Formats: sequence, C-alpha cells, structure tokens
Amino acid sequence: MHGYLNCWSSAMEASSPDACNSSCAPLHVGRFLPPQERAARITEKRQALLRFLRKNLYTSAEIAGLLLGISSRQGVHTTLAAMERDELLRRETVEANGRRWTLWGITSHGQAFAFDPDNGEQPESKYFEAGRVGLTVLAHTLDLQRVSILAERAGWTEWLLGDQMEKWHASQSRPDALTTSPSGIRFAIECERTIKTVKRYEVILSDRLQAIKRGQFARCLWLSPTPELSSRLRAIVTGIKDIPVAGTRAQIEDRHLETLMFASYQDFPENVGDQNGISQTQSR
Repeated sequence: MHGYLNCWSSAMEASSPDACNSSCAPLHVGRFLPPQERAARITEKRQALLRFLRKNLYTSAEIAGLLLGISSRQGVHTTLAAMERDELLRRETVEANGRRWTLWGITSHGQAFAFDPDNGEQPESKYFEAGRVGLTVLAHTLDLQRVSILAERAGWTEWLLGDQMEKWHASQSRPDALTTSPSGIRFAIECERTIKTVKRYEVILSDRLQAIKRGQFARCLWLSPTPELSSRLRAIVTGIKDIPVAGTRAQIEDRHLETLMFASYQDFPENVGDQNGISQTQSR
C-alpha cells in the first residue's frame, strides 16, 4: 500500500512515468535530508493525511497542516498540491457561513491507498464530493476534526464521530463524538459554536444522562471556541433544574452534574483531566 506514495517505488514508476516528478516536489519535510530518508518522510506524511481523510473525506489546509505538523502555509499547500497532482486529493471551493472555504478531499483513487489490507481493513466507498458537504455545519465539522487531532496527540483514543455510530438508542440524539481518555474513561464530546435554546439543552442533557445510565459513556465534555462562551454554556446547562424523561420531568441532582465537564478549545486536552465534572455548589 505504501509503495504508491513513495516516488522511489518501482510500482509507482511503472504505473505513471510522470508520477515521480509530481510526487518528488518539495513537501516541507526536510529538503536537505538524504534522498531515501526524505522519501520516507514524504510517504509518511501522505499516508497520515490519507488515513485521516479515509473517514473524514475532506478538510481545510489549516487542519491538514496541524495534522502533519507543517506550520507554514506554503509548506502545507505544496504537500496538498503534490497529492492533488497525483490524483489522491482534489480541491473545491464552497460558500458556507458567510465565507468561502477551500476544501481538500480524498478521491476514489486516494481511498484505494488509505486502507490497510494487511490489518483486515476494507476500502471505503465514499469519497469527497463538494455537493455532499453539509454547508450549514461545515465550521462545526472542521472544529471536530481539530479537536480529534489534539485529542489523539494527547493520548486520547477510539475517536468516533456521531454520524459514524451504527447503533444508538431510538429517538435520542447522538453526541458529536465519543473518545476515550488516557486513563480509560469514555467521554461524549459536544462542540458548541453557538448557544441553543434552554429547551433544546434540556433535551440534549436528558439524552446524554440517559446514555450515561446505559453505560454508553461515563462523562460528557462540552467544548466551545472561547472561554467566555464555555463559561456561559456551563451556566445555562448547569442551571437546568429538571429534564424530560419518558413523558415526565426528572430532577437534576449532584450526581448528574458530576458527569458534565466544560472547556474551551484552547483548554483541550491539556487542562481537561478525568476529575469529576461540575458540582452542585459550583454551578448553583
């Protein structure tokens, strides 16, 4: 699988005479390294991005740079453009949330090199199509990608997006994602870019607490773009006195609040431990 991504591979040279020219373009991964080591670095970064896009399908250049550890815009663009020339990626510009976004997505050809048959993986049938991008939730989707990268770097594992969960309790909403902390605690993740109505949070809180009771995860972590928004969200959610459950209203108790945690993006994951969540005295 990795041979295609390495321009010194005989398989690649045989399949595309021009492939080496595009694949060997500088990818900001150590231009003064020996050729073989530099080729290995290029292959590693390409494979990391394809693996990330295997399920996510598309991302932004900024998030690709975060994933690959490339700080300069030019370096990121060079990497993406080289993969585009090799038909592993394609780029599209879309309009969403009042701005234009350039997205980089995996092609069907890229998907063919994104899975690992040696570990029993099967190829994904989906690939990037701009017309299928959820424009109303694009910023939210990219936020979740950023959070997943930061979580993985800090030792969090088993990241699973809500829309990729095969089974969930009927009539209840799914969390944005599930992930496991370094100490083995399963978290639900909620990314909140804007504040919803209190009534909506009553329903979400009910769904999450019932899922905790069923053992689907242990805690719910609400993440917001800024500390101020996180503080306001915390006040709103922990100010809820009762929630709808099976046609009745159930009272919120200390034990429920202890499963909830709130943080800003900048505080995650370094300042988010496995301690209990909000206590009754803290929130009310």
